[in-house]
Amino acid sequence: MGAMPEFMSRRLLSFCGMSGKLGRRLCPLLSKKLMALYTPDGEAIDIGAIRVQIICGLYFVCGFMDCFSCNIRGLGWSALPSTVSIVGVCGVRLLWIFTLFRMELFHSIFWLIMIYPLSWLVTGIVLMFCYMRIRKEIGKKMFSTKNESILRIS
Repeated sequence: MGAMPEFMSRRLLSFCGMSGKLGRRLCPLLSKKLMALYTPDGEAIDIGAIRVQIICGLYFVCGFMDCFSCNIRGLGWSALPSTVSIVGVCGVRLLWIFTLFRMELFHSIFWLIMIYPLSWLVTGIVLMFCYMRIRKEIGKKMFSTKNESILRIS
C-alpha cells in the first residue's frame, strides 16, 4: 500500500473547502437551537451560538491543516507533523492567552474563540511549507543517479 495519489489529495482539499462553505451557511441558522438543547439560560445560549458559528464556519481550516499533516505522514515522516501540530496549535493558543488576550482590545469571548481557527491557520501554513520542502527533497532523491534503490520497484 502506497501514499495517496496527488489527484485524491486535491479532491480531499476541495471537499474541505466545500464542507466549510456549507457549515458557514447552516451554522447561523441552527446555532441557537442547538445550544438550547444544552441549557435554558439565554446568555449561555448567546455565547454558545457565537462559538458554534465561529468554529463551524471556519472548521475547514482545520481540515486543510490535517490534510497537510496526513500528506506528510504518507510520505514517511511521522514525527514532524505531530511535533509541528502540537507546538503550533497549543503554542499559538498559549502565546495568545498570555500576551494579546490580556490586552483590553482582545479581551473578549469572541477573541478567545477566534484563536482556534487562527492557530489552525498558522499551523497549517507551517505544515504546508514542510510538505513542499519534503516533496522537493523526495523529488531530488528520486531523480538522483546515486540513489537507485528508491527507483527500484519492490
